[in-house]
Amino acid sequence: MPPKVVEVEGSRMAFYPAGSGTATIILESGFGADHRAWTDVQPLLAGKARVLSYDRLGLGASGPSKRPRSAAIAAEQLREGLRQAGIAPPYLLVGHSYGGAIARVFADRWPRELAGLVLVDPALEDFYTRATLEAPAEYRALLEGQLAEDERAGLTVQREALAWETSKLQLRQTRPAEGSRTVLISAQQMLADVPALQRLWLDVATQWAKKVGARHVVLDAGHDIPQRDPMAVVRAVEQLLVQN
Repeated sequence: MPPKVVEVEGSRMAFYPAGSGTATIILESGFGADHRAWTDVQPLLAGKARVLSYDRLGLGASGPSKRPRSAAIAAEQLREGLRQAGIAPPYLLVGHSYGGAIARVFADRWPRELAGLVLVDPALEDFYTRATLEAPAEYRALLEGQLAEDERAGLTVQREALAWETSKLQLRQTRPAEGSRTVLISAQQMLADVPALQRLWLDVATQWAKKVGARHVVLDAGHDIPQRDPMAVVRAVEQLLVQN
C-alpha cells in the first residue's frame, strides 16, 4: 500500500490506509515495530471498516522525533498525525505489546474520540512492580537479556526502551476505558521459558481485566499474536464494531 504522508512536529509520518466505512480502526505496533507488524491483520479488517496502520516517528517511512519516546508523546503525535491526515474520530484503537500502552494513554486523554480498545498482549505496568517483588532473580535475568537485545536494535527501539519508566508512570495515571468497550487478549505462552514470570504475566492481565470490566481472551499462543493468530484480533475488533 502506498503511504499517506503528513507532517508532524516537522517530520513526516506515514499512514497506510485500507478499507472504508464509518468506523476507523487504528493499529498500533509494539516496541520498535512499524506498520508491517499488521501485515496479516489489516487485510482481514479492511472489508469491515476503514483501517490504518502507520509508522511512529523514527520507524519505517516516518521521520525522526525530536522528543523522547514515551507512550504519552507517541499518543500525542499519533493524534496530530490523524488530524493532519483529515481522519476524524471516533477511533477503535488496537495496540499490541507497547502499542497497548500508547492506546491506553490515547483513550485516557481523549475518551470522547474512542469507539473501542483492543489490547493485544499489552505490557501492563503492574507486571513489572510485582515481578521485582515476587520473582526478583528471574526478572533480573529477563532485564539483562532485554538490555542486550536493545543494544543490538535500532535507535528508536533504544529510545522507546529508555523511556519505558516514564511510560509506566503515565500508565499509572490513566483511567480505564469503559469496560464494555475494551477487549484484552493475553498470550498464554508469553515468557513460557520462565514459569514464574509466565504465571505472573497472566495473573496481572486477569486482575486488570476484572478491575476495568474488560472482556479477557486468553490464547494458547506466544506474544506475536498479530502474526500467529490474526483472526483472534479480528474477532475482538468485530465484537466492538457490532456495539458501535
